[in-house]
Amino acid sequence: MRVGLLDTRLYPNEWLAGGYLAAADDLLQIPATGGTPPPASAGHATFIAGLILRRAPGAELVVRPVLNNKAVGRAWDVAREMASFIGSGVDILNLSFGCYTDDGEPPLVLARAVSLVSAEILLVAAAGNHGDIDELRKEGKVKDASWTSGLHDRTPVWPAAFDEVVAVGATDGDKLAPFSPETPWVDVTAPGVNVESTYMTGKVKLTESDGSPTATFSDGFAYWNGTSFAAATVSGAVAAKTSPGRRTARQALASICEAPQGDIRPFAKPDR
Repeated sequence: MRVGLLDTRLYPNEWLAGGYLAAADDLLQIPATGGTPPPASAGHATFIAGLILRRAPGAELVVRPVLNNKAVGRAWDVAREMASFIGSGVDILNLSFGCYTDDGEPPLVLARAVSLVSAEILLVAAAGNHGDIDELRKEGKVKDASWTSGLHDRTPVWPAAFDEVVAVGATDGDKLAPFSPETPWVDVTAPGVNVESTYMTGKVKLTESDGSPTATFSDGFAYWNGTSFAAATVSGAVAAKTSPGRRTARQALASICEAPQGDIRPFAKPDR
């Protein structure tokens, strides 16, 4: 099974060895002792990769970065790299990121890419971490940043909100995680709170600001929250049940949803 991974650069954690294909320039190089530590977000792809391979240890990841070390990218780059997977033999494409628009309509370039790629590849995307943003805003806990001004708890996040994409929300035990959006376009849920996976080693800046405190990760593992990691868990579970020539990725997903077992379940659509 081949699973495409569009994300940040991948840190070559030894636990992932033999499980991925990536160009040398697509790997994250940590500066030597004394250099500036990378921000925590730089380890995003590495965390995602570990979750997919934990569920599907026989899968092969095809890694192509579209986000910088701050986990920020351009819709055009995402769309272009998505299209590059057509005809590549990849069966599942994990998209643990998202964007929103002021008018709630999808970016046209992403709409075109999703339309083309979804005909051949199962697209799995994170639903976003804004399910409690209105509440947090009332409590004064949301940073006064321009990019959050139009974001609300039911704002559609792309590419997850496309009909052709499997949108994954996050659970905390038996409940929906507070940050996971409760919207009709979410399809399935998986664990997304206090998730453990592979990570960078050495010193890491906990925030992107100057003078940010650092933490040292000595064993190459970390814990993280988010729908990004729920999406990776679903991608791995689908890959584990896919059998080339016998069961497609879509059929594998259907089997998981029809007879849910364990921690991956269809999402109960809200009435409102």
